[in-house]
Order: sequence, then C-alpha cells, then structure tokens
Amino acid sequence: MPEDGNNCSFWDLALFSYIKRCKYSPWIIAISFVGITLIVLLTEGTVQEVVFILYGAPIIYTVLVYDMRRGSLVAVLAAIAVTLGRAPHIAEEIAMGKWDHVIIKGIFIPTFYILFCLGIGKLILNERQLREEYRLLSEELSASAEELAEAYETTTSLFTSTIQALAAAIDAKDPYTRGHSERVTKYALDIARALRLPEEEVQRIFYASILHDIGKIGVSGNVLRKPGKLTQKEYEEVCRHPYVGANIISSIQPLKEVLPLIYHHHECFDGSGYPEGKAGEEIPLGARIIAVADAYDAMTSDRPYRRAFPKEKAIEELKKNSGKQFDPEIVKAFLKVLENSDDQPPVVSTWKVISSDA
Repeated sequence: MPEDGNNCSFWDLALFSYIKRCKYSPWIIAISFVGITLIVLLTEGTVQEVVFILYGAPIIYTVLVYDMRRGSLVAVLAAIAVTLGRAPHIAEEIAMGKWDHVIIKGIFIPTFYILFCLGIGKLILNERQLREEYRLLSEELSASAEELAEAYETTTSLFTSTIQALAAAIDAKDPYTRGHSERVTKYALDIARALRLPEEEVQRIFYASILHDIGKIGVSGNVLRKPGKLTQKEYEEVCRHPYVGANIISSIQPLKEVLPLIYHHHECFDGSGYPEGKAGEEIPLGARIIAVADAYDAMTSDRPYRRAFPKEKAIEELKKNSGKQFDPEIVKAFLKVLENSDDQPPVVSTWKVISSDA
C-alpha cells in the first residue's frame, strides 16, 4: 500500500493532469475573472482591496493550464481591472496629495501581488512537471528493468539448459551413469535446503552438482566401463577428473565460484581423499554435500563391477563412513531428507540396458 506522501503525490499529479486536459479551462478562467472584476467594480474601499486578492486564482490557474505568457496576460488584465475599479479613489488621493498611498496601495502592492501569484504558479508548474517527468522516467526504468529481468531469465534458462545437456552428454558416455548428474543434483539441493543454506549457495551447489563429473570427458570410455579392477595407471586417470573438470570450468567466467566445489568433491572428511587430501572444513561445504549425494547415487546405481545396493544398505554405508569419508552433519541432514521424502528415489538399474547393448 502506498505511503501517504506518495498517495498525495499521486492525487496532485492526477489533478494536474486533469486540469491540463480540461476543455472547460478557458471558460473557468473567463468566468472567474469577469466575476471578480464585477465585484471589484461594484465595491469600494477595504472590500475592493480584499476582493483583489481573488485574482490570484485565475492567474495561477492560467499558468498551470497554459504557460507563463498567458498567465502574465491575465495578470495585466487584472491590474487594469483593479485600476479602473479604484480610479475614483486614486484620483481623490492624488487630489489630496497622498502620493505615498497612490504609490504603495495603487501600484506597489498590486504589482507585487500579481508578480507573487505568477511566481507561485510557475513554481507549482515546475514542481508538477518535474514530478510528471520523474513518473514517466520511473515507468520507463521499470519497463526496462522488466525487460532486463526477462532477458536475464531467458539467458539463465538457456545457460542452465546448455549445462544440463552437457552433463547428460557426459553421463551418456557411460551407460551405467545415465541420469547420474541429475540425481546427484537433486540429492545435493535437498541437502542444501535441509541445511537452510542461502539461495546463492544453493545456486552454486546446483551448478557444481550437475557439472561435478564434467572432467570424465577426459577419461577413456573403456576405463569408465571396465568391469574389473582398475590398474594403477587407470585409477590415476580417473582420479584426474576433478582437476580436468575444474580446468574446463575455469574458462567459464559465470562458473568461477563453483570451481572449488567441482575440484574438491572427491575429498574425504578425514583427509584420505583426492586431489589434495583436504580434511574437515578445509573442504568447501558444497563439495562435502556433493560427496554424500554422489556416493549415495553411486551405491544405489549399477556399476560395471557390481549391482546396485538396496537403499537400506546404502544408508548403512553412509552411517558407517560418517566422520571418515563424509561430513557427519551432512550425512545426518541427508538421512532426514530420505526419511521425510514421500517419493523415495528408486534404485537405478542399468544391467538390462547393458545386456541389450551387448
């Protein structure tokens, strides 16, 4: 609801706009001017002097509706009308030698008052015009802001869709991990919200989660699909994917802040992970969240060397490795998410897909 000041401003502008458009304005000015002039001509003395003040209304009104030039014309006509109305009295004062009265009351005061009314009209006109210009500028800025917001939303949507398509392409390289990045993203966002993280951090975790395995683009497909134990060289190749992923992301300016999350998502809470062996809170919070989400999805999905774990066994593994591989607080938050979720994530099986491909 608008504040009182803004409300008054609105009505001021509305009234100003109305009188500017009013087709009866010439009649209003003419009738008021003639009416005041008749009163001036039909009265005398103090009453006549007081009635003269009423000329301020048509003078100011003319300035507001038209301009200073026409307002000045009305002011001159008012001065003439008053002079004619007071002509007998002025002649009498001249005859009596009261020149001070003639100059002050007959010339100075009327002139000052007329100029004062013109000044008031000009000030009001300028103030209203400034308000109107401000209102129009505000509307233009508001429209521009809306257009920019729409453009930003479209660009962000396109950017996000491109990232999701890239993640899907990486997942497709290994039939065992189809949809892995999307599921990890879902789990990671659920954890982030359960921890009540700021929306900016949630946004970073979203991008880092969906791109956490982008570095696998540099890992041989044969190594990713190998059913048996990896050789030392193959294991080292897999372990390089956080570094490769971070290197790819480093060239994308809007994703600079998610780089540490991708680079450290395979660190362990006890310092036994890779690539740098960081421990505890040395590991970025987002990376610790992704580590839990990534491990859970890996356990509940088929791999070349084993079938998917049942959900209960995966939860048991999370508990067992809490404080070792995983941050205990994040494990606790994720277990609550799984417990409270109505739609429990299904165990993803790709054995039939692999068999049919073979």
